[in-house]
Amino acid sequence: MEFDWNLKLTLTDVVQTLGIIAATLTSAWQMYLQNRQAKASADLALMLKFDDITRYYLEHPGLWDTLDIPYGSPDLGQHRDRVENVVYLVLNTIELAHQHYGKYKLIDQTNWASWAKTLDTYVRKPYFRGWWAGRRLEYGESFRTLVDERLRVSIQPAAS
Repeated sequence: MEFDWNLKLTLTDVVQTLGIIAATLTSAWQMYLQNRQAKASADLALMLKFDDITRYYLEHPGLWDTLDIPYGSPDLGQHRDRVENVVYLVLNTIELAHQHYGKYKLIDQTNWASWAKTLDTYVRKPYFRGWWAGRRLEYGESFRTLVDERLRVSIQPAAS
């Protein structure tokens, strides 16, 4: 009885192919899990930043109303630095959310829509308009375009 070497090579090829398939599936599963973990981390980072903003508002009652005073107005008085800080915190957080949504695909459309709604709330405030005019170049180009467009739309008169 003679051994069939072709059969041995075929079995070896099958075992190697199964090993490659198993390794590929394992790699795909690990990438899937890492992507989920990255998205969860991004959401957590944004929530922590938003908590900082909420805490800042709680520590400084009346600050939200100060955003209705035009930028540079002497009526800002003692609130000038505080309102500057809160707008800076908010815009940096929304820019991060914008990057997580558009560039990195780490947050979904529904989550981004909430951040965009928050941005729309701020662009309607008189303080924000003046602040943005002097600070817009500190932000990335795509975020500047987004804010400029939302600002433009917010100051257009309503259609009659």
